[in-house]
Amino acid sequence: MFWFVVAVMACVALAFVVVPVVRGGTSKKNLLLIALILSVPLSGLVGYEIGKSSVETSALQAATGSTPSAEPAPAPDPLKMVAQLEGKLKAGSGTPEQWLMLARSYSTLKRYSDAVNAYAKATESIQDDAQIYADYADAVGMAKGGLDQEGEALIGKALQIDPSNPKALALKGTAAFNRKDYSSAIQNWEKMLASPSLSEEWANGTRANIEEARSLLQKQKK
Repeated sequence: MFWFVVAVMACVALAFVVVPVVRGGTSKKNLLLIALILSVPLSGLVGYEIGKSSVETSALQAATGSTPSAEPAPAPDPLKMVAQLEGKLKAGSGTPEQWLMLARSYSTLKRYSDAVNAYAKATESIQDDAQIYADYADAVGMAKGGLDQEGEALIGKALQIDPSNPKALALKGTAAFNRKDYSSAIQNWEKMLASPSLSEEWANGTRANIEEARSLLQKQKK
């Protein structure tokens, strides 16, 4: 049930986690590509949108140990709820799943350095989930203003676990594109096209990015 709630809550944070991963040197098309990949489930849990969903509220209340009152109450303060979860975990009474929830909450709130630290705690125990490592790499890129060796190493771990993980392939392709390694970018984005989770709209956007990379590759060879 926990992971079902997590999956439902994931959609809330999409609008908050797209921009900074590949800051500098990316085209609008590539930002759209990152937006696609960040739409993979589990890209974020709470933040300013928590109060909009009773399911989300219940999940975070469970994580912080609070229980709803029988009487009608004002909408919960998401910042306060995140702070409660933060305090619980720092006191040493949390679980890896709760560290993961906190990491995604920080990302939603654009506290990317804190998100990186929380992902590090979560992955001390959760080491076989490609999506978590892809999200971790994303947070590193956001915190540093771009993917560096640390971020790319995390992408590599994600792809070791699941070579077809769409988010990891998108990030790897975008990192290659920013290095002007257009051939590698094309290869990774073409692998993305095999993902059954891609909508036709996003598949078309990915193909457009591939064509852009091919054009730049031809110019590079001249």
